[in-house]
Amino acid sequence: MSWIVTGMGAVASIGDSVEEIFGSLVEGRSGLAPLRGYDRDNFRAQVAYEIDDRPAPGVDEPLRATRWLERAVAAAAADAGLGDDLSRVPVLVGTTLRELRSVELSWRDGIPFDAADLHFGTMLRRRFGAVDTHTVANACSASLYALALGADLLDLGAADTVVVAGVDTITESTYGLLDRCYPEAPDRVRPFDRARRGMLQGEGAVAVVLRREADGPGPGARVHTRVRGVAVNCDAHHPSAPDAKNIAAAVQEAHLRAGVRPADIDLVMLHGTGTPLNDEAESTALGTVFGGLDPSPYMTAIKSMTGHTAGRRGCTAWWRPSTCCGPGPSRRPCTSTTRSRPSRASAWCGAPPSGLRRRCGSPRSTRSGSAGSTRSRSWSGSTARRPPKKERASEYRAHGGRRDHRNRYGRTGPRRPGGPVRTPARRAPVGGRPRLPPHRARPALQGPGHQARHGRGQGRAARGRTGRRGR
Repeated sequence: MSWIVTGMGAVASIGDSVEEIFGSLVEGRSGLAPLRGYDRDNFRAQVAYEIDDRPAPGVDEPLRATRWLERAVAAAAADAGLGDDLSRVPVLVGTTLRELRSVELSWRDGIPFDAADLHFGTMLRRRFGAVDTHTVANACSASLYALALGADLLDLGAADTVVVAGVDTITESTYGLLDRCYPEAPDRVRPFDRARRGMLQGEGAVAVVLRREADGPGPGARVHTRVRGVAVNCDAHHPSAPDAKNIAAAVQEAHLRAGVRPADIDLVMLHGTGTPLNDEAESTALGTVFGGLDPSPYMTAIKSMTGHTAGRRGCTAWWRPSTCCGPGPSRRPCTSTTRSRPSRASAWCGAPPSGLRRRCGSPRSTRSGSAGSTRSRSWSGSTARRPPKKERASEYRAHGGRRDHRNRYGRTGPRRPGGPVRTPARRAPVGGRPRLPPHRARPALQGPGHQARHGRGQGRAARGRTGRRGR
């Protein structure tokens, strides 16, 4: 089953609407600017991708994230012909921080704030009459998880239409936390760039209206794009490090659910946080899925212009190509891979925008993404990776099974004049046990003479100082 998107709305640092945001991306306009709402003396980094809607420089106010979400949902609902009545429409919101910034301002500066407003459902009920609202809070996977839940509601017949949204704002505490994570303060987000320094946050909201394809777009609405498959997994094995294996698994499952092959994909929207761990893991995963294809898919990352918008990010990535590519039966599908734990991917119908070509190459290669300029830059570079288990095992056997002789992946061991010791691998005889090295071989237990020599069954005094306990 596939689903159609009939309404879209968005707010970001580079625009107040879907059209303005896409225009900024095409023209290379970045939302990067000096910090507006915080005291810059407290941080090493001095810039962020903020929405400039504060009353004055250095003055902040609560409920900004709620305000952006309201605008995005209103725009998507109007685009889909739903109006302001969402009383029968489930609304699913993905977020990382909700209204944490409002809590900071209330606790530190004493700015009045009602705890009931922490839940976006309060605003959605008051503004749209929505009674079925859900919040998904699992970092930058959040809005794609909301998309998966919305698709499930449609498949199960629990709803005919759902609104899927994502929103997040920068908070002083999280900005300070990230400011201390990197050796150098980031000056911008540089996905897949050798000069990357780390991640910078962004702000905004996005919303889409999703319906079953069999039901059609509804009166007064049109089809923007088609969602053909959604896949999620949960590989939270580490607080922050991504895992290439599970990224690839999510992408492959999305392709399976969509009924497409890697060769059918035209465009990959990368997570592209501009951190070494993400870039390495994501490039390895892409090599696993798309390696060896010629031509390979287009690939691009947009955080160089929007920053990392956290819970909003996943939903933002997959709807953007639809702003320039209408649906149609002859279109080839695209894949959105957005990486964080949990990993997730979605595939949908659309054509790639012009001018964004990346080649994936072999599983050990990577390509650059946009660095925020009007013309994308690209280059190839090797990605260091741990060799596969089979390769590591063969390297270990080549050194005779000796653990003190390290392999060629960055370790050294004892050397002899002729180089590292490379003894033949010891193989087990057919039908027998493996032969042990001479220094580990045990004497056979043979008769009374052997027991007498090795003291089997005798006490320490009877064996003497040089005696050995029998084995």
